[in-house]
Amino acid sequence: MFFIRQSVNRDLKRRISIRLLYIMFQIIGFYPLDKCYENTWKYRIHTFYMKFQNVACITFIVLHLLNTFCRTIRHLPDFSQSLFEDVVMVALLIIVYGFKIRIVQIDNIFKDLEYRFNTADPDILQKSQQKAMKKFYMFLTLFFCVIAGMISEMTKTLSENELAMRVKMFGTKYPRRILIVTIWIPGIDESEMRNFVLIFLIELYLGLIFILTAAVMIAYVPMIAVHVEGQVQILCKYIQLLGSPHRDTEGNHIFFTDIMKNKYIFAMDIEGFEEHLIPKCSGNKQEMIVIVKNNAWKKKVEEAYEDHIFKQIIKFHQKMLTFVDQYMALLNPFVVIVRFGNGMVFSLALYQLITHPLEPSWIMFRCFCNFVTVMIQYYGFCDASETCDNYHIVMRRSLCYSNWFKCSMTTRRNIQMMLVRLYKPNHPTFYKGTVVFSKPNFVSLLKLSYQIVNMMRLKINIHH
Repeated sequence: MFFIRQSVNRDLKRRISIRLLYIMFQIIGFYPLDKCYENTWKYRIHTFYMKFQNVACITFIVLHLLNTFCRTIRHLPDFSQSLFEDVVMVALLIIVYGFKIRIVQIDNIFKDLEYRFNTADPDILQKSQQKAMKKFYMFLTLFFCVIAGMISEMTKTLSENELAMRVKMFGTKYPRRILIVTIWIPGIDESEMRNFVLIFLIELYLGLIFILTAAVMIAYVPMIAVHVEGQVQILCKYIQLLGSPHRDTEGNHIFFTDIMKNKYIFAMDIEGFEEHLIPKCSGNKQEMIVIVKNNAWKKKVEEAYEDHIFKQIIKFHQKMLTFVDQYMALLNPFVVIVRFGNGMVFSLALYQLITHPLEPSWIMFRCFCNFVTVMIQYYGFCDASETCDNYHIVMRRSLCYSNWFKCSMTTRRNIQMMLVRLYKPNHPTFYKGTVVFSKPNFVSLLKLSYQIVNMMRLKINIHH
């Protein structure tokens, strides 16, 4: 019973890791509950909660945009921070609702990872699940640091010049009272104690929603790449068995019937088959007595079994390539937002970090957290792309470590055809190869952002 319960818990954790995006957005209130809850009181309450959440988030973003372009535009440091927040919030909102429109495709991707992919090695699957969740926790911690940096600004002491500037820019009665994120509600003074406390509590709540949303959205691509990497590791284990007799953990000679589910049969006399060239079996462990008549028949059976295994390897590989293509098709409409949005927030975060080196420590902490978070999240996309490209490298290495030279001539020709495919670059491409995420692309974006910041500093110095 303990091992059964342990297996069920492991499958449940893996399912949560794969479906993290959908489960988290159901909790947050962006996505509806599953259809099995229809016509229940839970579904009706969640529908009302979902409408309230959507209205609250959209209203908050609109009020923040009003503050950015109607008030903080008069002061460049505050404007750069407000614009940074606007770009991030608007980009996340667009992607969340874009995913909601494509919810059927997302569900198919989850089902592929859960039920249609290889479950032959539970240890590899568990390691993939743990690695994926670590990436999510890393991004979650980064965003908590960003919010902590923004909250720390509320405690800063303002000089008389800064107070006068805030009165002129915001027109508030108590300029010393600073919110986590500045918004503008026309006709309301947000510095009044009652308004200040209410808006502060709302911002705390929406800040938690933002942290969870951003962490899930940004970790989604690297987490899926990690799960696919686990599948590649399982595939490589079968590739390395080419040209060698297949054995189970106890050393018994076996014949695989389905490598996707690790189904195989035992052979009591491991010389060949008299009636069936390719063994077939519905169960995991079913013994079959093998009778050998002559060496020619044995060689024929071995070649047929090699061909049978190699076809399954090709089918497994093709299934992964199809999955990656479907995944890229899902992300394709949002690539422009990710590329240009990251370019903007990179430049804004770098501008705040470089142009204000003498600011107080809490402001520098917030600027540093902004820059590091932006840098790591974009590097996560590029690293996931490099991981996809490494799939073929790892498979080629596995073929090199296998006993391919012991295979039949037919299998060797098939291996040559497979190598031709494996030598092609496997970076995910978008818009017919126009956009490719990679580590050189990450470096080029950093250089471009630095050039933009230098241009902004030069313009400011000319005006002064």
